[in-house]
Amino acid sequence: MQKIYASGIGSFVPDVQIAGLDRGKAEFLRDLAEESDGRITFIDDHTGHLVKAHEAEISVDLVRMRRPGEPHTLEIHPLDDVAWRVIASLDELE
Repeated sequence: MQKIYASGIGSFVPDVQIAGLDRGKAEFLRDLAEESDGRITFIDDHTGHLVKAHEAEISVDLVRMRRPGEPHTLEIHPLDDVAWRVIASLDELE
């Protein structure tokens, strides 16, 4: 959690939730969306997690983080900028 807040995301997103290891991110997002009456944005660099959330048809905004030099940034996914927005930095969330 420290690493996430050190990233500066707190200035863009008022409430950060982290999916536990005990269940998948799509399941976590579904529960979160059902409990929330606000907008939810799911940011991940791994397209596998984004695909599962997209296929589950959960009412959340999906964002793929493609930071230069990170392991998952090299692949271009067919759903980039179709099912989810693609950004290279949190500054693009504004």
